Amino acid sequence: MKQRITSLYAHKVQAEHRRRVGNIMGSIASDIAAGQGKPLDILTERQRMAYSLRLEEKTYGQIAEEMGITANAVSQLIHYSLRRFREYERYSNAKMRNNEPVDFPITRGELVLTRRGLELLVLEFEKEAPSVWRGVDWLGRMPYEYERTKELIARVRSILYGGQNGSKDASGEYKAQDP
Repeated sequence: MKQRITSLYAHKVQAEHRRRVGNIMGSIASDIAAGQGKPLDILTERQRMAYSLRLEEKTYGQIAEEMGITANAVSQLIHYSLRRFREYERYSNAKMRNNEPVDFPITRGELVLTRRGLELLVLEFEKEAPSVWRGVDWLGRMPYEYERTKELIARVRSILYGGQNGSKDASGEYKAQDP
């Protein structure tokens, strides 16, 4: 009896998983058809091929035959494709949210302290990069936070020291040059 209940539960879980994956793939397919979907170029060549065939409503077995791999390998390719799309969506949403301007009054002294803190943060990012981030993202870039922090440091330096006219003094601090 217990084995039958476990089997029924596993069947329900599998059915729910298939339904969710089908919904995700259907929404991605409709987005791509409407020209507003996730770019397929973020996928590897094999993922792109398996995913495109799946969008044509082929079964894993049919895709496996066509690609010359096992159905399990096709399942993994589709799984990793969907994961990559979710990563891309999170990245895009964060980028859009983080580019919204805010009104934040700050003094020049606070801005200098902020710049120093950001520079320390970049050093920490670079120190952690190999172990935490495993290098780069799917487009060959360091993580979004790292890139934005470096851009922010450049903007802060520009505000504090007059654009590209800033130079370091003997103590290593930036100082504005006279025009």
